[in-house]
Amino acid sequence: MAEFVCLNKSPMENEELDTLESLSQEEVVEVEEFNEEEGTEELTKAKELADNYKKRAEKAEKKLKETPVVESKKEASTLTREEAILFAKGLDEEDVEDAQFISDRKGISIMEATDTREFKTLKKERDIEAKNNQAQQRASRGSKVQSKKSVSDSGLSKEEHKELWKEKMGS
Repeated sequence: MAEFVCLNKSPMENEELDTLESLSQEEVVEVEEFNEEEGTEELTKAKELADNYKKRAEKAEKKLKETPVVESKKEASTLTREEAILFAKGLDEEDVEDAQFISDRKGISIMEATDTREFKTLKKERDIEAKNNQAQQRASRGSKVQSKKSVSDSGLSKEEHKELWKEKMGS
């Protein structure tokens, strides 16, 4: 078994060498000689790197301490009593979120927020938009929308014109 002797090493490095000595010869293949110049360069680089990490960590901690922690008043999975009442009244999720936003900003309850001018305006605009969207959508069931032809349409064949005339006159 090889024996390692180390001069000018710290106690920690000596412990590492003791650990190496305890390894069997099969595990230890080759040991390079210690070069003091390379070791000191590596040591100074490691110290500089450690100092940089320490400075970055201190900056991050300082920044974290400076920013105030804002905790949400309610959890996403819980439903308050007032919200349940609003849902029961027929308001949808967006309306309840608007009421919650207004109540947070004004410092009033959610129920009181639904009586504010801002909430009523938002709800009215959303209802109008929903009606317009629904009016623009085509029926999803039933037959396809067919345009009715009239007798005065151009491009009708003689047969089509006669059929439309009979339908119109009721004969």
